Amino acid sequence: RPSMPTVSLHPRAAMAADPETVAGSFLETYVAKFSGARAELPALYAEASIMSFEGRTVPGGDVAALLAENPVPEGNEYAITSTDVQPSCAPGALLLFVTGEMLGSKVQQVFHLVPTEDGGYYIHNDIFRASGSAENPDNTMAEMGGEVGKAFVLHYYETFDGARDTLGALYRGESMLTMEGKQFGGADGIMEHLVGALPATKHEIGTIDIQYVAEDLTVILCFVTGNMIIEGSDNPLMFAQTFQLVKEGEEGGYYVHNDIFRFNYG
Repeated sequence: RPSMPTVSLHPRAAMAADPETVAGSFLETYVAKFSGARAELPALYAEASIMSFEGRTVPGGDVAALLAENPVPEGNEYAITSTDVQPSCAPGALLLFVTGEMLGSKVQQVFHLVPTEDGGYYIHNDIFRASGSAENPDNTMAEMGGEVGKAFVLHYYETFDGARDTLGALYRGESMLTMEGKQFGGADGIMEHLVGALPATKHEIGTIDIQYVAEDLTVILCFVTGNMIIEGSDNPLMFAQTFQLVKEGEEGGYYVHNDIFRFNYG
């Protein structure tokens, strides 16, 4: 890989290099630049990067132009309310899921951070959505893996609501679930939690964003926002969820390697 822009870790983060420390160091850098030095943000991306903002997807070379069109005025605080991080399927890479507030709106964002040779990280994937977003809600372009990703998303929530005990077929021993900050590993551990965590549910999908992580579509990132209605309640709860799907062999299907879920209250 040629030399590329990078997020340099603070010395403490570089020595520790554990996912939580890396995520904290990255977010400190990202939020500071987003709020007060947005012209410097493109330096955190590379040509191989993909960014989706409110349903519009651009390659790394166009990140600067998309950021320049961002309707959030510079100087407005990006207040982070929750952070979840998991190791990605790529060696050393991390999947970072964030919820927060901006201009009085609930927002959610997922980053796929990939390590560089100099010990830093660059943003390989970035998807941003504000709650209630109506811009291009079906952001599932075929060249991004949209056909596979959308089919998975629709199947997942239909199964979750109608036959949750069969969701185990979508996970493997190396799969990870983080649900409201609690972590579970392996298909058995994940299913034990999913089956017992909630009463009957109904999901209403609001937006779907799909990006490839691997250009050959062997790894796909899905990001979903919407509402969940829990049996016995008339009040829908806003949620956001991200999945990283990995293809099994040339002829195989996809399984869920990473799964991170958060309610976004308010």
